[in-house]
Amino acid sequence: MKRRLLKAVILRLACLTLTLIIGLAVTHVINRIWVRFEVVGSASIVVRHCGRGVLLSYVASDGVNLHVQRVDFPSEKEARLHFLSLISQSNEILSREFIRDREGSLVVGERVVSFSRADDGLAMPTMICQDGSQVYVMSSTSLRHLTTFENAYRGY
Repeated sequence: MKRRLLKAVILRLACLTLTLIIGLAVTHVINRIWVRFEVVGSASIVVRHCGRGVLLSYVASDGVNLHVQRVDFPSEKEARLHFLSLISQSNEILSREFIRDREGSLVVGERVVSFSRADDGLAMPTMICQDGSQVYVMSSTSLRHLTTFENAYRGY
């Protein structure tokens, strides 16, 4: 009788362990496929060329960090100067394209995806965009997360 009871307890523990492992694996796969972002910090910023804006820090559902800056300038000229100074700090430019208005007729800005060196020497993917008198800068440790965030939350 004790042996039968011991086998039942071992079987239940094995089923519980298997269920836990399957649940963790499924959660990991879902978090990798359907990436969600959560705001973990924010700050006001002031940059050269009279720019003022906000810095938001996000963490993805799979643990990857992402930072977004949105800076407003008094004019497009100051925004362009800041945009060009940011591009000059990039190590490698992956893509560069013009941004058009909603009708697609006028060019209102420019978007650059590049790699920039972080303080620890690693190359970080960065998206820099000038849209009129606003400049957006997004950086992450993952290019996939950067493009996923941009496609989901792009406001320009």
